[in-house]
Amino acid sequence: MLTINIGLVIFGIAIPIGMMIFWSKVAKILQTKFENKSHDIILNENTSYKFIEWIYHHKSKFNILMATIVTVIEFLALIPF
Repeated sequence: MLTINIGLVIFGIAIPIGMMIFWSKVAKILQTKFENKSHDIILNENTSYKFIEWIYHHKSKFNILMATIVTVIEFLALIPF
């Protein structure tokens, strides 16, 4: 029982760390693609780049979703099985 609770706590800690790494990688990808930009129109119509740009634009919504998931996981860790 204690092992499950400890695992949930570690998982709840790993999610925010993973999100920090993910957002830093996204920012790095977006910075390297700006050489193809002219008058706010991206000349390289790369679908994955558009998706990454869309995710970064909605970063706060994803952070709220991840905070909710982490909160639920941490409350589950408090429940004695």
